[in-house]
Amino acid sequence: MIGFSCRSFTSLKTFYCCAVSDGFTVTHDGYVTACFEACGPDRPYADTFIYGHYDFDRHDFSFNFDKLKKLQKRHIYNLPFCQDCFCKYMCSGDCPIHSLKMGFNMERGARCEVTQAVAKYRLAKIVKECKPDVVVAF
Repeated sequence: MIGFSCRSFTSLKTFYCCAVSDGFTVTHDGYVTACFEACGPDRPYADTFIYGHYDFDRHDFSFNFDKLKKLQKRHIYNLPFCQDCFCKYMCSGDCPIHSLKMGFNMERGARCEVTQAVAKYRLAKIVKECKPDVVVAF
């Protein structure tokens, strides 16, 4: 069986992960990041995902809410490539940091074609199990 994070048929959602919703992490050195992979200023794409910092002298946080709002707009209703995709509620636009790593500027999922192929295979298998006499063509 093939498994990866973009093929859920039971957990339909409009955004991929907490990095583009309401989740966050505060690192040991006080950075507030939306993505676990961007956990410090020296990490790739930290400038995209780190949107706050704790000031240990003032005992207070500072936030860039514009950056946070931009991240939170990355959901299937705002992603042009998701509009007509039959998988949009399964992959939810894919992982934002992986899209950046693949050179898609968070505007396209890095694994769209793979997700669609796996979903078609799985759907065909489900149909075949329910209706053995039905031929599913791609």
